[in-house]
Amino acid sequence: MKQALAIMGGWFIWMAGFLVLYAVHGLHCGARGFPADMVRPALFATYLAVALAQAGWWAWTRRVEASSGERHFVARLARLSALAALLAWLAAGAPVLFTSTCA
Repeated sequence: MKQALAIMGGWFIWMAGFLVLYAVHGLHCGARGFPADMVRPALFATYLAVALAQAGWWAWTRRVEASSGERHFVARLARLSALAALLAWLAAGAPVLFTSTCA
């Protein structure tokens, strides 16, 4: 179970971050409203916090891989999966930095 969590942890962080990012966006553009002057900083803060969490997870998997013995394949797979999730977050979340908040 710990091995599966190590492999999928980065994607769980990605999923949670995407959920929060869209929730903030939806609160701003939806009927409830969100202060217009606060939406861009809130989106950026979410993007940055998730990117830092992803980078931290990747660093942790690198440390685990360095100390792994017979589970080297699983540790390497976890590290590569964490890196893929980090890169996916940087690409998927980047539009919040430069696009309009509501169409």
